[in-house]
Amino acid sequence: MKFKRLSKLTLLSLGLAFQPVTAQAQIPEPSSITASDGEFSSQAETTLREIRSRGYSDFIVVDKNRARIHIFNDGQQIASAPVLLGKQKGDDLGPTDEPSWSRPVTPAGHFSIQLYRDAEAYKSYGTNTLLHFICNKERSLCTSLHQTWTAVQSENRPRRLLSPTSEDNYISNGCVNIDPQTWQTVLNLARDNRSGGSPNIHMTDMALFILPEDETRTMEYLGFSQSAGLERENQAQSQTSSPS
Repeated sequence: MKFKRLSKLTLLSLGLAFQPVTAQAQIPEPSSITASDGEFSSQAETTLREIRSRGYSDFIVVDKNRARIHIFNDGQQIASAPVLLGKQKGDDLGPTDEPSWSRPVTPAGHFSIQLYRDAEAYKSYGTNTLLHFICNKERSLCTSLHQTWTAVQSENRPRRLLSPTSEDNYISNGCVNIDPQTWQTVLNLARDNRSGGSPNIHMTDMALFILPEDETRTMEYLGFSQSAGLERENQAQSQTSSPS
């Protein structure tokens, strides 16, 4: 799936704007997090085993079917919380590969994360930094993860996060919304994983895995399918083989 770069005007039209950063907090110790019984779906457990087997250390897993985020530091979970997701069901953004009012879907896949900071803040975010989802291959913007957007009060987004069911968590235009405390944990981890860039834009070494609603295609969407593995193996062999 290809992702096209969005202009600042397009970002603003989708509500992707910014507000001053809140005070920085420390990343919680892994031992301070206790996973509740049944917290991980079988889909998430299978994905987590695959991620760890491939040596990922700092990463995020978003379980769309349970509307939940799991955050990992040094391979150990440090936070888990509910999320708000795109109001329209689906795992792809459609033929344009861009978020839009007509298809407010949170895409599934394996993404890189970019820290994006803008001085022109927008009060409805409570932060001037977003984490953009970046396609590893194209390195272009898809959509974002950020602190809960509150501009439209009738949507009651903070209340939806606190409700005992996930049925009302599908309300965004495609972005992943999280509560302020969880946002600070994610933001600090992303800052610790910065890997260069400009003062306002930094790529990170963190990986983001958004599980598809179609569980039968989980490994395919995350690039962990058998066919994807064979393709990587064939590429490696072609690069190392010498001409006869």
